[in-house]
Amino acid sequence: MERELRILAAFVLAFAHNAARAEVFTGVHNGPDYSLYENSEVLKNSVVEFDSLNIRDTLKLENYGEISSSIFIEDNCKLYFKNSGTFSGEIYFGEDSALVQMITSGADLNRLSLVNGGSFTVLVQGGEALSLSEIMRVGSGADKIILDGATITLGGPAMRGVPPRIEIEGEVWIDLANLSVSKGMLLLDNVLEGGAINIVGADVGNLHYGAARRDGNSIILDILRETDYLKILGPASLRGKFLNSVRAANPNSRMLAALDSQETMRGINNVMNNSVAFNPINLIRPVLLFNRLETVPTSGHVGDMLFEPVYIFGGGMNLYAGKIGLGIKLDDFTIMAAVMGGKLSVANSVDEFSGDFYGGNLSAYWNGESLWCGATAGYSEAKFRTDGIFDDGGAVYDPRGNAMYFSADSGINFRDGEFYLAPFAGAGVGRQDVLYQSETDFYIQAGSKAGFATEVLGIKYDYGIFASAATDSVFIAGAKFATWSVADGAGTEFSAAAIRDAIGMAYKFSVTAKFNF
Repeated sequence: MERELRILAAFVLAFAHNAARAEVFTGVHNGPDYSLYENSEVLKNSVVEFDSLNIRDTLKLENYGEISSSIFIEDNCKLYFKNSGTFSGEIYFGEDSALVQMITSGADLNRLSLVNGGSFTVLVQGGEALSLSEIMRVGSGADKIILDGATITLGGPAMRGVPPRIEIEGEVWIDLANLSVSKGMLLLDNVLEGGAINIVGADVGNLHYGAARRDGNSIILDILRETDYLKILGPASLRGKFLNSVRAANPNSRMLAALDSQETMRGINNVMNNSVAFNPINLIRPVLLFNRLETVPTSGHVGDMLFEPVYIFGGGMNLYAGKIGLGIKLDDFTIMAAVMGGKLSVANSVDEFSGDFYGGNLSAYWNGESLWCGATAGYSEAKFRTDGIFDDGGAVYDPRGNAMYFSADSGINFRDGEFYLAPFAGAGVGRQDVLYQSETDFYIQAGSKAGFATEVLGIKYDYGIFASAATDSVFIAGAKFATWSVADGAGTEFSAAAIRDAIGMAYKFSVTAKFNF
């Protein structure tokens, strides 16, 4: 058994040695017919000028020098010919023989002279960028051109007639540098199925990238939106790194969808400026709307206690809150302390988040015969549930925020029977903090409330409207309907209001139950 193994090993070594052998031509070689049976190479500055060069087996011939011989490919043989030098002969085909011209660099783009019909393939390999028009010139008579791991450039004269079939093996790169490109332009035609085509060098701006799309046997240029924000904003951009991390954590992020839909850098910057991810102070906007509506001077009769459910909505925002207040009334002077809390959610075209808030305020109101004045001070705390919020290059989740506010107004009472009118002016200030952002707002406002107040059978009715405008671009308008039973010391109030701030419109509905002890 050991003897047989030694014989087998010797046979394998001999076979491997023979397969690895190659005939190398150096210097000048001439004479009559010469036959090749194995891979062969003509070195640089060498000359082969036999009367004929006969290919007797399937082999590879590399020419870096000069071959003036005509080549005869015998029956059932295949020649892989890499011609980086000079070939001035002709190539003849035997029955069922084949020629594969191998191209790995620009030095190989030499057209061959083929005499009789035979299978002819151009095989393009390697990473050096090669001109497609030159490849087509070399392969104009080929049955097919195979692109295998090749990089090709476009441009140059167009090929006349029907181009050879093109096969893609592995990955192929089409370099569109220095070309004016447009979506839908034809890149390749008569391309068989298979392989992958990548586009590089397309001058489509940093918001887009070129991609190859198959349309039948044609390869068309698609221009798609880039979604890697390190490529868009720069490789050192902390914002770009943050946005890519958001995509990895939540591919369905509304902010990313809004960013990805933008076609200009201005649009991208606008989305980032409007998003709570980069402006966390906007998280507290629903609470600020609630607080601002708390300062509107709409009060009619105030009981010793009140319960008020509130709903505020608009622009994808929903806020549900409840308020409990205790009041003390001394002649024309009323003081009310209240606590409130609720839940909020926002789902608009850019952001999606939710949260809880609570707070309290203290208000004082004096209503004289011809003059009135009032003031409210309050504080709110909020806890938000969010996706990542950009903070010092990293992401913060579920931040907290708070808001303080104070408002004071005074006005004049005009009465004519059941009709009343009370124009007013005032001022207010607020401060809010979320993460690293803080804002302090001061405003002056003016407005009026008006309505009809009447009493029928011990029931007081108040139909009123109110409106105000402030220097911080907040406008409020609304209406109310209130009742009060003198005998029972209880009443209700239905209120509806619209408020517009710098971001958009919102609407409030509330029902208040009032009681005296």
